[in-house]
Amino acid sequence: MNVLFVHAGHPHPKCLKAAKANAPMVKVINTGETIFSYWETISFHWQGTDDLLLIEQDIELPDGAIESFENCPEPWCSYRYSAPGVFDWGLSESLGCTRFRKEAQLAVSAAEIAGSTLTLWPGHAVPSTVGKIIWNRIDWRISTHLKANGFRVHVHGDARHYHPYPDIHVNEIVQNSIDAYLGKQGSLEAVRDALELAASGELNANRPTHPTGERPRLPDDVIPLIVESR
Repeated sequence: MNVLFVHAGHPHPKCLKAAKANAPMVKVINTGETIFSYWETISFHWQGTDDLLLIEQDIELPDGAIESFENCPEPWCSYRYSAPGVFDWGLSESLGCTRFRKEAQLAVSAAEIAGSTLTLWPGHAVPSTVGKIIWNRIDWRISTHLKANGFRVHVHGDARHYHPYPDIHVNEIVQNSIDAYLGKQGSLEAVRDALELAASGELNANRPTHPTGERPRLPDDVIPLIVESR
């Protein structure tokens, strides 16, 4: 089984420690170089030749999780997590701590996940550039394709979640800039500024800024796609 601990430059120390202690075979990978790096890492390992376990930077891998995943025949398994005070329901289809058996990968290829535009709710779609998916859309696209092919997630339990959430809701700031642009009250450049500010971490005093100390620059062709997806 390929076990990947993925982070954007600043993994939570408790989560990194748990991953190394409970999964000695783990590969620690920085996926924060671009907004597409996370998907590039997943698609590289999504070949159907071995099972794939993803552990994100703010999820503490539970004791016994590796054995639990290895002994379970279900093709799509996860540990549920929540964020009390932000979202109290458990997320089980996100990628915090999720294992995909190779038969699931063979049934739904990385090319299929990345290469189409899916309508996730009426009137809204989440597009991607050819063969690439923005990091915060990956879980939706994987889960939607798996469910469309008859798969359902099997939850093994709960995992501790250490993500610090800001008082300012970044998504609201981004959405307001998009609404202004669509209502001809704002510019596409203002949308870019909001998106890059959100990606930099500057809105969250508890979250480190981008590793380079600069805001990540979004490709020009991505901005209209994000606007369309909203």
